[in-house]
Amino acid sequence: MRASEPAGGLIARLLRIEALPTIDATLSGEGRMDSWHGHLAVALNQHQTVTGRLDLTRDDKNRHLALALDGVLAEILPPGMRDVFAGSLHVKGTAALAEDFTPLGGRLDMTSDAVSFNANGNFDRSSGRLSTDLEATLLRPAHWSEGNARISANALDLTATASGILSDAQWNTSLTAAGVSTADGRLDTLSLKAGGDNADFGAETLNVPVTLEATADVGALAASKRLPPQS
Repeated sequence: MRASEPAGGLIARLLRIEALPTIDATLSGEGRMDSWHGHLAVALNQHQTVTGRLDLTRDDKNRHLALALDGVLAEILPPGMRDVFAGSLHVKGTAALAEDFTPLGGRLDMTSDAVSFNANGNFDRSSGRLSTDLEATLLRPAHWSEGNARISANALDLTATASGILSDAQWNTSLTAAGVSTADGRLDTLSLKAGGDNADFGAETLNVPVTLEATADVGALAASKRLPPQS
């Protein structure tokens, strides 16, 4: 399978890729659904940007999906996210699937020059219970932006967990950061803890009780108004 578009095409505009390059993406594979092996390649302006491998196998109990991606993903991301994903990006993922391809569990690991991300999850079909946890760490000072809003941080660590059934789950998250700066000021340190019980994550019945605890060491704030000239 191949998808391509000339310079200035729709995909480049949607992804806000600067210079609107030509895009050429191919996915090839061989084998049956019990043992299928595929290769992915993405090129910008005929320059190889991302390569990857996708494997779908099966044993006596479950189907298994394995993913591996390597490349310079920053080139195909919106400008505001490129510093976080700068340099070489490595992604590895595995998932266990039921016979009907219902996800039963998996793991995703991602590293770039600036960030490390790990996530795990498991789902028990008989009880409907799930458990998930994730960790993200900023490996060096970085910045990201959206529109005119820009945030930078010298250090950041995020952890989150959730367990239970979708209509009655417990969740917790913790974030610590240092040297957080925006146009309005700077936080020398920041600590956020949030969690809740009896959360309903259903798409139509979403209801997530939240308990929040926050502490911060505030640095100098940016002036919101200009001072009149002094005589």
